[in-house]
Amino acid sequence: MRSASDDATAARAAGTQARYIGAPGGRHLRGRERTMANVAETAETQELSAKVDALKRDIADVASLAKSKVVNDTTQWAREHPAAAIGVVAGLAGAVGFALGLLVGRGRG
Repeated sequence: MRSASDDATAARAAGTQARYIGAPGGRHLRGRERTMANVAETAETQELSAKVDALKRDIADVASLAKSKVVNDTTQWAREHPAAAIGVVAGLAGAVGFALGLLVGRGRG
């Protein structure tokens, strides 16, 4: 009884002979090999594309959740500590003003 590996070996040998001999069947076999390779690549590409799309959706969900948590937590903290929130905003405004002053001052000199 012949096994599948025997059939594959025989098919490879026949294809190799046809290609080397230059028979018309050799071109046909090469075309089938290319078609099978293209089908396999297309299936792999579609599968990979589906996985990438799923990963993009997961990343978007995580980013959205993180953004909403940061915004909500910051808003809640500012409501609980109004004086500290004003101090933080004033400090940031002063730092930005100082940095702009340095940049403008360097441009003049």
